[in-house]
Amino acid sequence: MVLDELDAARAKMPQPKAKAVVEEEDSISLATRAMETKDKLVKQSMQLWEKAKSLSSTEEKTSIVNCRLDGSTQFMSEDDCLLRGGVPKSASG
Repeated sequence: MVLDELDAARAKMPQPKAKAVVEEEDSISLATRAMETKDKLVKQSMQLWEKAKSLSSTEEKTSIVNCRLDGSTQFMSEDDCLLRGGVPKSASG
């Protein structure tokens, strides 16, 4: 009688999937994730190209300033002056 109950309970329990079926499902999910990642990267790169301003090698015009740096005056872009710790002053005035 106990063995009959155990057999009935075992019949009601979900059966574990075969190893080949599990591996196939894993490979499908990996392939799906790879495709999703690829699609995401392609979409991001397309957005980057849409935002790109120019492909030319010419630089934008920068304003040249007098830069008071280490007790001397040097001429350079305002950004470079600030990065080096100098005090920029307009070269035109």
